[in-house]
Amino acid sequence: MSQLAREEIADKGREFELMAMPSENELTDVLGYVAAGDGVFMDAPMGMPEKVALPPNSPPADFALYVKGESMQPLIDDGDIVFVQKADLHLPPIEDANLEWQVKYEKVRPFGGRYCIVNLDGEGILKRCDVHPGRHGAYKIAFTSINPARPSRELTRQSDAKIVGVVVSLTRSFKMLPPPKTRR
Repeated sequence: MSQLAREEIADKGREFELMAMPSENELTDVLGYVAAGDGVFMDAPMGMPEKVALPPNSPPADFALYVKGESMQPLIDDGDIVFVQKADLHLPPIEDANLEWQVKYEKVRPFGGRYCIVNLDGEGILKRCDVHPGRHGAYKIAFTSINPARPSRELTRQSDAKIVGVVVSLTRSFKMLPPPKTRR
């Protein structure tokens, strides 16, 4: 990703920094919403921008999503935009009680501690992926909420999960504060 072009100009003895409009390769498609709470991928509503600018110095992203919910607060807020690099790790349910996970620990380990977009049993969620190794190649995976008031989700043998992407950057939403009350 190229850096945003910057020019400094002088005007009446003061310097101003102007930022050029992002180029097409610095823009990322917004695919809709991801839930940080009760999981659901939602289609983009009317009026949502189709593309958003990557933050400066951000790694490349394949797509962006608006966040809905509070489970990742205070790190990621409702309304923030997360920029995501695609991943494709399917963790299918285990039918036979005598079998272990079909996906080897070495393929799951790189996602440990990362903030991931996950399709868990048909629900789209944003959570931290915690991978806990066990013995003989076994492991446990939990999709963890940062907000202690919101539940985390542990991957069970019956779960069908797919890690769709990894969050590489975010843009904080700006929430308007109400005007201060004035005394009369």
